[in-house]
Amino acid sequence: MEEKKQMGIIFSSLALLIVIMIIIWVTFQIQYTSLNYTPVDMADVPDGVYTGRTETILLTVEVEVEVNDHKMTGIEFLEHETTYEEAGNHIKNMMVKENTIDVDTVSSATASTNVIKSAVNKALLSAVEE
Repeated sequence: MEEKKQMGIIFSSLALLIVIMIIIWVTFQIQYTSLNYTPVDMADVPDGVYTGRTETILLTVEVEVEVNDHKMTGIEFLEHETTYEEAGNHIKNMMVKENTIDVDTVSSATASTNVIKSAVNKALLSAVEE
């Protein structure tokens, strides 16, 4: 009887864990699919350093974007809570090189790179909205 009770507790715990994981995943998907990018004309972005932040339930990114002569000259991570550091460095280098957030995402790190792109977009938007 005691063994049956222990198996019931284990099964219930696993079922609860699965439900929690599903809730987290669904919440992330809703947040992720609601990421919006507002086009920013770099000709409208004055020189300066701007910050942007995007948070989802699984990923948080805060960036500092440096702009000189209407070009992104650097993107630094102030906070980067993702597991794809190499992909993050690649995507920020591509955005600086091409002077736009409209660059391809990194395969196998799509969510992470899109959250980074969103944070950079927010930084640039803050520059033109000031």
